[in-house]
Amino acid sequence: MEIFERIGREAEVAGATLADKSAVSRPTISHHQKELSTAGRIKPRKEAKCSFYRVDRRVWADKHQLERIHESYGRYYNARNRF
Repeated sequence: MEIFERIGREAEVAGATLADKSAVSRPTISHHQKELSTAGRIKPRKEAKCSFYRVDRRVWADKHQLERIHESYGRYYNARNRF
């Protein structure tokens, strides 16, 4: 999820930038980028030897909507279960 969120914070992110600023290895970053791309969560773009990634904004909006629903449910659940 960290990679998805890092890409989503900007219009577009270079793959090398993600790898340089991550605590995990480049092959791991590459694997997750491929998985996110295959799942339709991010859109890759090649320019010469560089890869750039951007988040599909519809997916990004859905993610934030689900987070809001989860937060609302959590507040509701906590309010109902207070003794």
